[in-house]
Amino acid sequence: MAERLTVLVVAFGGMLLYDGLKWRNRISKRDKLIYSVLLLVSLYMGADYALNKDWPDFHMAIDLVIGDLARAIEGYLNVKD
Repeated sequence: MAERLTVLVVAFGGMLLYDGLKWRNRISKRDKLIYSVLLLVSLYMGADYALNKDWPDFHMAIDLVIGDLARAIEGYLNVKD
């Protein structure tokens, strides 16, 4: 777990340092909002990785939305001997 936390701290620290220096006061409020939302999603997925938990991921949400349709299409496309 310590290695995973180290990887996340280095990755997020480097990203935030670079972005903070590059875009100091040059981005709009809309851009900051989008950046913050993406950062929160990244932090959630990073915590899932670091803690090695089986938290819901994007593929689980997509499976809930279109999973039945995808399985039906797969059933139609399967060739049976």
